[in-house]
Amino acid sequence: MIVRSADEIQGADWDDEQAEEVIERIHQIVRKIAHVVEYFLLTLTVLLPFSVYGLRKYFPLPAVAVCVLYAALDECHQIFVAGRGSSVRDVGIDCIGIAIGLALYYAVRTVHRVRRATA
Repeated sequence: MIVRSADEIQGADWDDEQAEEVIERIHQIVRKIAHVVEYFLLTLTVLLPFSVYGLRKYFPLPAVAVCVLYAALDECHQIFVAGRGSSVRDVGIDCIGIAIGLALYYAVRTVHRVRRATA
């Protein structure tokens, strides 16, 4: 329906096969973005307790290791699910979300430390 509306607006003349192909591409992109967001949120969720309750000597290594291990185990799990497959590429996409979460955590932490030092 959305593709049909876009088809009419743009004046394109797509047949059903072309419309399905576009829908599948959009679906894949949305799923990959969702994975990045999921692992971004997972990283923040794991980082905060690690930063508050200890492991400062090795921080953030344990938190990142938990997230990467979860991503790898999730892909291993997909081997056993009908219609799904495991992919190292997907673990890499998940790691992008982990890296973004880690970067945001450090950015917020740095701003907080600077503000606290100047106050």
